[in-house]
Amino acid sequence: MRDILLICMLAIFLIIGYYQMHKVDKVLEHIKQPKHILIIFDKDYDYMQDFENEETVCMRKNEFCHFSQQFTAIIICTIDDYYNLLMNYHIQKQIKKCHVYAICHDREYLNLYRNEHIHVLQTKEDIKGLMVKLYEKNMETTHKC
Repeated sequence: MRDILLICMLAIFLIIGYYQMHKVDKVLEHIKQPKHILIIFDKDYDYMQDFENEETVCMRKNEFCHFSQQFTAIIICTIDDYYNLLMNYHIQKQIKKCHVYAICHDREYLNLYRNEHIHVLQTKEDIKGLMVKLYEKNMETTHKC
């Protein structure tokens, strides 16, 4: 009986380990492929995952830990304006040639966004228009002769 329980526990640990390694592999795939756009979002902006492709990395706010590569544009889609401003500070410190776009929820922070050179997004349509503009810009720069 003990042997069966030990085998079952070992199987459970192996399955859990497999799923954890699968998550790590997905993160490593994102890091090793060259990307141009990073989107950081929270649970209120889950639809931002629809923009993920070979040019764009989408990460949840709690999964994002540091900047391991250069990006031309970073879009911050969270409800917390303080987090958006703090992320902008880290971006400006670590990545010099990067455009930062963020969603502003509280009108009191709007001047801070402008002072920190953050492009403000207001609606879902603003985000879609921005993505189209960024894709077109990347296509122009990658296909130059």
